[in-house]
Amino acid sequence: MPQFHFDVTDGTFIPDLEGVELADIPAARAHAVLRMHNLLAGHTEAFWMGEEWLIEVRDDCGLLLFTVAFRATETPVAKRSRPATQVGR
Repeated sequence: MPQFHFDVTDGTFIPDLEGVELADIPAARAHAVLRMHNLLAGHTEAFWMGEEWLIEVRDDCGLLLFTVAFRATETPVAKRSRPATQVGR
């Protein structure tokens, strides 16, 4: 089975040195979405700081196959509705 590496950038670059064996690229796509879900679920506040989050998926030779990117942005209305202690974050 092919080996896929899921490098994460969430304000910091975290290379996937170990990788995961998966059947094919569609399986790697599904795995990347699941990884992004787990990252977002575990770091909700950090995600809203405005940095773009990425999962870059490479094959075992280091070839970049695809990227999953997420960015949270607030409208001015949402920023005004935050409690005063959170403004400026």
